[in-house]
Amino acid sequence: MEVFLLIIIIILLYLLLRKKSSNNFKEDLSNGTIKYAKALKEAAKTFQENVSDSDNENIINNNKNTIDNFDDFTKAGIMLTSKIISKIYNNISDEFKGKIPLKVWRDEKVAGFNAMLISYMLKKYVSNKSQHEKGLAVGMVYEFLVGSENFKSVFIEDFNNLIRNPTELSSEGTALANLLIDILIDTDLQSLDRLMNEKNPIIKEALTLAPAYIDKGIDFGEEYNNLNAEVATALIECNLNEHIINTYKKF
Repeated sequence: MEVFLLIIIIILLYLLLRKKSSNNFKEDLSNGTIKYAKALKEAAKTFQENVSDSDNENIINNNKNTIDNFDDFTKAGIMLTSKIISKIYNNISDEFKGKIPLKVWRDEKVAGFNAMLISYMLKKYVSNKSQHEKGLAVGMVYEFLVGSENFKSVFIEDFNNLIRNPTELSSEGTALANLLIDILIDTDLQSLDRLMNEKNPIIKEALTLAPAYIDKGIDFGEEYNNLNAEVATALIECNLNEHIINTYKKF
């Protein structure tokens, strides 16, 4: 299964775009999209040549019954990733009375954010698996997140299409996930002079607003730096959640 070829490209984009020296988020986003467009197109071509409709249906048909066939390490990674991603959307779920509508999951910014974050968090748990197993593992997280009724449209259609043909909005979501990953793995974020010297305006805003989320931060687990949970939560609330509410919440 060649789905994971696209995931590899996502990880490469993370590693290449995670520089913190920029003062202009939009400009970085545009330059990054142009710089890596060729690689994305080549990956898409390979994907299209190697993945048939039957491969996609195979993921759908096998997804529910496959997790028990994985070893305990991979199974734990799938469940941990699923739980962390779900926690990110808890507050948004409350805004929609406990049920996030399909149109939110299919939003391009949300789709780009989820694709990057899920792929990154799963990477170490599936590094020694076959391509087919890697694709199944990613699919399982998506099914856990969006439900089996939405799985085909959100994963098979949107995940594949937006990675092959990223839009400005999906690229913003990918870049936002990059920043969240930076925060979660940063061991220097709590230094006293960081707020004054931080050059990225979005991280600077999250640092400024973080005190409002003391004791309210999302629990990202022992694998990530929970000392930064308040900053990470501020980043999500003021960017991803704000985008969802402004776009889809009707008062």
